[in-house]
Amino acid sequence: MTAPPTGRPPPAGRGAFIVAVVLSVGMCVALNVFTAAAVVAAFTGDPVRGLSENGTQILAAWGGGILGVIGAAVGYQVGATRHKSRDE
Repeated sequence: MTAPPTGRPPPAGRGAFIVAVVLSVGMCVALNVFTAAAVVAAFTGDPVRGLSENGTQILAAWGGGILGVIGAAVGYQVGATRHKSRDE
């Protein structure tokens, strides 16, 4: 006997969360490398040029990307916990 449809998609397994976290960590590492390169390029050299407009955009993307990833992970966990507590 099958359960009646609830209108919600089946819950994602734990594997989906692990894949999302691994991809997020990879993105964070890549953004950190780009950010370090922009900062090193800005403050090294014969005349210290300072941070360029492109460097500022890299830093803004870095901060926004990190916050977006953290927000997505926390939001997913809160949503999964609320759906689990309502279903029980």
